[in-house]
Amino acid sequence: MPQSIREQILQTLMTILAPIATAQGATLLRSPVHGVPREASPALLVFPESDTIVERPNDRVERQLIVRLVALARETGAGPP
Repeated sequence: MPQSIREQILQTLMTILAPIATAQGATLLRSPVHGVPREASPALLVFPESDTIVERPNDRVERQLIVRLVALARETGAGPP
């Protein structure tokens, strides 16, 4: 079964963010069900917030996908004095 356009967009977003997160030593998670433990930070969290119909011009359905990107970080104490 082909994936929905919504899922294709989310997977493309994850593909784009993965090398960025990896380069920064971060974990990339999509819609984590449980809280992210402190040991898992730094982390980037991707949440698809909503998928709504915004207009219907000329019998066409226009949809809007809102995605929330959350960056988690913690102080390591290893910074410059």
